Amino acid sequence: MMINYLFIGPYHIIAFVVLSLISFITSFILISKNENGIKFLVWAALILFMPIVGPLCYLINHFLYKNQKKIA
Repeated sequence: MMINYLFIGPYHIIAFVVLSLISFITSFILISKNENGIKFLVWAALILFMPIVGPLCYLINHFLYKNQKKIA
């Protein structure tokens, strides 16, 4: 009897890749519009060298900062 420890099928992998690409592209679009100079380079390097965590960090930071900016 074979036991499957990982229940990851091809559709899960495709969904993960698509969502990763969407967050990657969205992050770069927002960086190019909102950041300039050294901040742009730092965020771009973070996103390129940490492909899953980097875009998520920028998106979280962007939306948290955007909400604080509206309140102040």
